Amino acid sequence: MKCILSLDLRIIKVWIWIAVDKNTGLIIAHKTGDRSNKSPKKLLKEIPKKVLDKCIFYTDKWKAYNILPNERHKMVRNT
Repeated sequence: MKCILSLDLRIIKVWIWIAVDKNTGLIIAHKTGDRSNKSPKKLLKEIPKKVLDKCIFYTDKWKAYNILPNERHKMVRNT
């Protein structure tokens, strides 16, 4: 018996959300999801509170990041 699993990646869009320490390059947390604001909310829950309270967030201008605290959110241009 042959079983074939086919996955059409043109239909399923999955984004990998990663929190990285800018100084060390270490991955603090990661999640997969869509581009809605639900995904970064899930990511924030994975970051330890002692780290989260000190974070400055550097992101692009994607609207899903509007959930981040304004005083610690720095928007940068995509490269």
